[in-house]
Amino acid sequence: MTPYVLSTEQLVVEVYARDLQWSLEFYRALGFEVLSAVQQLGARVIKPIADRYYGLRDFTIADPDGFGLRFGTRLTP
Repeated sequence: MTPYVLSTEQLVVEVYARDLQWSLEFYRALGFEVLSAVQQLGARVIKPIADRYYGLRDFTIADPDGFGLRFGTRLTP
């Protein structure tokens, strides 16, 4: 099995936050933890964090099976 799955053959889970503070509180209550950058997990960065033309600041990492996980927030106009 290859460590990366082509974008046309993968499921990408996107986590979008309208209100970052509320979302942080919600996910922390579920037991998630905020880490300063994904390098602490050793995750492979597919797309580094950046402001995108489609109106989001986001980044995408690969999970252990190569599936993409994208995290983003809307840019303020």
